[in-house]
Amino acid sequence: MNWSNSDPACSLGTALIDKDPNDRFGAFGRFSKTSSTKPGEAVTYVANYEEALKTLARELSRVKEKERQKVAEQLHDEFGQDLVVAKMRLAELMIRLPPQDRASVEGIGEIITGLIRRTRTVIADLCPQYLCETGLRTALQSLIEELQKKHGLTCTARLDLVPKQLKDEVQQILFRAVRELLFNVIKHAQASRIEIVVTRKVGSLSIEVCDDGRGFDHHKTVLSDLSTGRFGLFSVRADLASLGGDLRIFSHIGNGTKGCITLPIINVT
Repeated sequence: MNWSNSDPACSLGTALIDKDPNDRFGAFGRFSKTSSTKPGEAVTYVANYEEALKTLARELSRVKEKERQKVAEQLHDEFGQDLVVAKMRLAELMIRLPPQDRASVEGIGEIITGLIRRTRTVIADLCPQYLCETGLRTALQSLIEELQKKHGLTCTARLDLVPKQLKDEVQQILFRAVRELLFNVIKHAQASRIEIVVTRKVGSLSIEVCDDGRGFDHHKTVLSDLSTGRFGLFSVRADLASLGGDLRIFSHIGNGTKGCITLPIINVT
């Protein structure tokens, strides 16, 4: 997990094209070997295509968040409230029951309590409104604790440098970016340990998510990776780009993966 941003790795799933550090494929990357157009035209075509994909990703992200909020509201206003009412009525019933019958009813009450707790967890996952109330640092800490509890991973985090005051939009985008990286570790990395480090540099904020998992082949093409379910990372990068930020992924087989989120300091002061 000893990564540096100069490692010769590929930003899989987060960009249509990133220039190779060793310039093995020319100024316009992997498309240079297959394009029949002139180099200048190819660069323009790829740039336009990438911008179109970023626009689409941002729009899909907005639609997705809107639908997530709608589902969260329905769960809270309908299903969640009905569960709370059911628990209250069950408590009233307990008072009237003879002692010998209360044990079975108490079991039902525990089931309802568990459903209420899980419903609230789903609502928080769908629409983390608590970001506005608690701030990004607390929200990330809660996410990490939940991840460790559910998946048994060891996760260390240095979050002291997370800015205390951020615009709601910035908080939500950064939270989604970190969450997407963590979920990808769970789904693909076969890791046992994750490290999250927040640093402040001149003019920027950085959040790094590193794991000790299996890594991946940086020779794998970007387009094939997009087709195998990493569009979420591309969408995150599009959101970050709207704030002037970026997301880069560095990896080697057998040596883990590092995701690096960067954001201009103007957006975090």
